[in-house]
Amino acid sequence: MRQALGLGTIGYIAIAVLIAVMGGLIAELSPGTLVAFVVYAAFAAFVHELIVGISAMHAGWFPAFAVALITLIIGILLGFPPVALALLVGFSASTGPAFADMGYDLRAGYLLRGEGVNPAFELAGRKQQLYAAMLAFLIAIPTVYFAYPGYFSQDMVPPVDRVYVATIKAGATAGDPPRGIAFQGQGSNRFDGSLGGRLYRRRCAVRLLRLGYQDRAESKIGGVTCGSGFSAR
Repeated sequence: MRQALGLGTIGYIAIAVLIAVMGGLIAELSPGTLVAFVVYAAFAAFVHELIVGISAMHAGWFPAFAVALITLIIGILLGFPPVALALLVGFSASTGPAFADMGYDLRAGYLLRGEGVNPAFELAGRKQQLYAAMLAFLIAIPTVYFAYPGYFSQDMVPPVDRVYVATIKAGATAGDPPRGIAFQGQGSNRFDGSLGGRLYRRRCAVRLLRLGYQDRAESKIGGVTCGSGFSAR
């Protein structure tokens, strides 16, 4: 088990590096931020896989998209840019459901084989299930490659993807004062690059979203406050 977890960790780090290279993050991020992205992406995907897989095996359901949203929000608080956040949540969300499906299969096979009464038979059955799963992955890759343009051209994407996009957009624009918004007094120094400043910006953005404020709206909001020094004209 320990060896398998170690190999999995190395594999996720390698995939995170590949995502960073193919996604163009090397040119966009500083060296320190790039290393932080690789480490966090690998960690998030690995933890996401374990949480979702164990939930699927024991409870019969898996909070795949909720856990991915949590990893996305943490990535926003860490200050990753929008492109990095999109790659991060895609990487994280892709690991959980696959591992959950494998958890379902292994659990079903365990019950059908007599709940481990014959260890040799149980081990052989697990190996056959693993071979079948790997074959299914090989078939799924070209299937998705040829099928996705038809879905995307009709705007047929999972609703949760729109949640991720809205979250990324809100996080990316929370640090910029929208039109009609003024930062006054002692609260203005809270909008810096520190973690506290980012948290403060998120709180302000949530207040504006709750009030239905839109950056391109023609009407202005009056009397909106967000702690000390934040107001809307």
